[in-house]
Amino acid sequence: MTRRRGRGCVVLPVVVVLVLAGLFALDRWAVGRVETEVSSRVRTQMGLPEDPGVTIHGFPFLTQVATNRFERVDLQGRGLPAGTQERPLTVDRMELELTGVRTADTFRKVSADQLTGMAYVTWAELTHRAGVPISEEEGGRVRVDITADLYGQQVPFVVSAKPMLDVPTQQIRLTEPRVIVASYQVPDVVVQRIADESVPPFPLELPMGIRASSLQTGPDELRLGLEGADVALVR
Repeated sequence: MTRRRGRGCVVLPVVVVLVLAGLFALDRWAVGRVETEVSSRVRTQMGLPEDPGVTIHGFPFLTQVATNRFERVDLQGRGLPAGTQERPLTVDRMELELTGVRTADTFRKVSADQLTGMAYVTWAELTHRAGVPISEEEGGRVRVDITADLYGQQVPFVVSAKPMLDVPTQQIRLTEPRVIVASYQVPDVVVQRIADESVPPFPLELPMGIRASSLQTGPDELRLGLEGADVALVR
């Protein structure tokens, strides 16, 4: 009798551990499966060239599935179209954090209460779209090398300007321009005209109601802060 009780005391914890291990494995398999499925749908929704990385936080996953609500989902992707048809612009990479995520119809619909993140646009992309060389300078400014008409002559200019995000209109424009040019005294109004004509404002049209909220310059790229509310990630 004592031996049987002893065996029972050993077997029960082993069974519990095996059951918990099985549940853990099932939970992790399920989250991986859903992340892959959501990634594919987000790619279609956002017009990305490849499936983005999707990370669903929180454990256990299956209890969140039961409530159709997740505290946090992270998304990393590349090649996001961010401009207009007339003035296209492509984001090199983006990093998004979604909170208060809600799902419906077996993950065919995914929305979030809040979205924050960053988008990175390379100087090479801006140079390509503007048609003139654009590079970073110190003090949050950029350098633009152009040739423009001045007093009836084609003159090479180096324009130093500060990129600014106009949040209400969702446009990136050059402000506080300074021109470096030999032998010419260029009035400020002419400097601004040259900057506007050489690099017109870049309009932003981000998907799913996402808006740019801030702008910073970096050695290789322009960095845009992103935000959104009641965002339909998949619909």
